[in-house]
Amino acid sequence: MLKLHGDLQNIRQLTSAVAAIPFGTGPVGGADDTIQRIDTMLTAIRPLLDAAADSPTVATVAGQAEALLRNVTHENPVVSTIVGALATVGKAAIDNNAVSQILMGLGGPVGLIGGLLFSGIELFADQHQFEAWKKAVLAQPFDVDALSISPDDPTLPEAAAALSPLVSIIGTAPDRIRELYRISLVAPGEMPRTADALAHDSATANTQLFQAFGSDERVLTDAINEYRTTIVSLIAASALPPQLPADPTSATPTLASSDLVRAVGTVRQEPGAAGALDQLVSVVEAIAKNTRGTDLAPLLSGAIAVAQHVLRDEPAGGQP
Repeated sequence: MLKLHGDLQNIRQLTSAVAAIPFGTGPVGGADDTIQRIDTMLTAIRPLLDAAADSPTVATVAGQAEALLRNVTHENPVVSTIVGALATVGKAAIDNNAVSQILMGLGGPVGLIGGLLFSGIELFADQHQFEAWKKAVLAQPFDVDALSISPDDPTLPEAAAALSPLVSIIGTAPDRIRELYRISLVAPGEMPRTADALAHDSATANTQLFQAFGSDERVLTDAINEYRTTIVSLIAASALPPQLPADPTSATPTLASSDLVRAVGTVRQEPGAAGALDQLVSVVEAIAKNTRGTDLAPLLSGAIAVAQHVLRDEPAGGQP
């Protein structure tokens, strides 16, 4: 009974942590009802924690508590967020072989989701590293000055280009990549004008670059946006520890930070993936803020396991 009491308290903490986070148009649906049901059960359990409690009553309440624990674990918004992320990433892996290949080294979609959950929770204690982690896995605003980006960086232009699918249109010629890098470092508000200017620029390099994007200003603009996002991620990733924790119960309990960031950047390009991953990051931050002092590892490992079960139980066509 004591273990059931503790498990319900832990699930309540997880539910409460994300209850006020707005997903879409409002807070997580059903969280308040879940918390109320758990509180009612905790009130019923507390008098029975005494060793002298009536055995038949203990058995009855224990059975009710076990049933409630199963239900609220499946309904928990943490689990539902993990379910959504797993489904989206899993579908991306099926639809795109490049995504599938990059996820293989992380243990598949489960490895990526576990890596985000556990690394975010651990790094939260160091706000500098946590902010770097968020910049590495989210599409952050591009600010040349704040990021201290050098126009003469010897490796960043090519490294960012290699992780930007839209940039692959222009190939890997260093001069062309360097020109795109130079153009990308202008203030974000100037980007459309810069793209337009390329179409009328008399400089050979600029003319060739514009033509390499099919002389399409919109394509160039989208490529610059994607390229800038990748630059932000790479700079942020350089501030992270070389190895990050993942689900300790999985085949990949640690992940190279560079592999995690690269995989997230690739997956984010797939339909629906950016929103699902952003929601997961919001959940991570909420949990970290609201469950200080709690041993989260077993809770999160359990949440991932439940999410996998939920997906397996869904009708065909409703899962990745």
